[in-house]
Amino acid sequence: MAKYGELLKAEVEETFFIQYLFECQWKKLKAYAAEKGIEIIGDLPIYVATDSADAWSHPELFMLDARKRPTEVAGVPPDAFSDDGQLWGNPIYNWPKHKETDYAWWTRRLAKAVERHDLVRIDHFRGFAGYYSVPGDSETAKNGEWKVGPGLDLFETLKKHISMDSLIAEDLGVLDDPVRELLKGTGLPGMKVMLFAFGGDDSEYLCHNYTYNSIAYIGTHDNETLTGWIFNPKTSPECRQNAVNYMRLRESEGYNWGAIRTLMASVSQRVIFQMQDILGLSNYARMNTPSSAMGNWQWRVRPDVFTKELSAKLKKCTDTYHRN
Repeated sequence: MAKYGELLKAEVEETFFIQYLFECQWKKLKAYAAEKGIEIIGDLPIYVATDSADAWSHPELFMLDARKRPTEVAGVPPDAFSDDGQLWGNPIYNWPKHKETDYAWWTRRLAKAVERHDLVRIDHFRGFAGYYSVPGDSETAKNGEWKVGPGLDLFETLKKHISMDSLIAEDLGVLDDPVRELLKGTGLPGMKVMLFAFGGDDSEYLCHNYTYNSIAYIGTHDNETLTGWIFNPKTSPECRQNAVNYMRLRESEGYNWGAIRTLMASVSQRVIFQMQDILGLSNYARMNTPSSAMGNWQWRVRPDVFTKELSAKLKKCTDTYHRN
């Protein structure tokens, strides 16, 4: 560390300065948002990269070999998105070591995230109940296995330092009883994604099954837009008709506004809409396609779409359902 601290001194100081500028700009942005009554929700990825500062400075907290190469990496098993599963490649945590340190690294990480945001969404929450581990030299995620995560022990420790009211659990993916029990034990609000709801059964993602302790979405960054899903030829006619019937969708109202209206009327403590759905855009504006490495996270909203008419329409819907 001393050697490279001197050898790369200029680069290190440049990085310090860039981070300082970011910190100053972020604090100004957050203060400005607060003045306008706007809360900022941050997103905390469950994993970090192999070449991250965390893995470099605390290799003992990760499943790395003597040369700091991952012996186990993260991913998800084969599913509807991919026959090979998703090989994320992030190093798996050495959970026994984290427990030995009383989860000090996690406490620092969450505390900083909560400091920077009004709320923090913890990504891939199910990974704390049980996580999918793939051998480090694998080319796909087919050969992975499920292992037991730290569970409630981690969150009981975090509660001593961080308000649980600041956190949201992204409890999506392969859900089982241990995940549901962990969510209940933490008391964190989970996520309800309405686009998951229309397969024909009485799904937990149908609005009438929501509870107050939840955050409701039409779709997340990983889903199609509402308009894209409705008009996608791959959407089954049965699912489409179920959605039309349940949300009482009408072309005259706008299918997207029918979905917004339906979600606004739910009992969830918060509802969140992607700007793509507010604008009624199709899948060309989709933010992310899982298992696709190219073309993601490139959509940007044009400033001229923020009209007084759009604002008035959103305000009327918000006032109607007392969401303000």
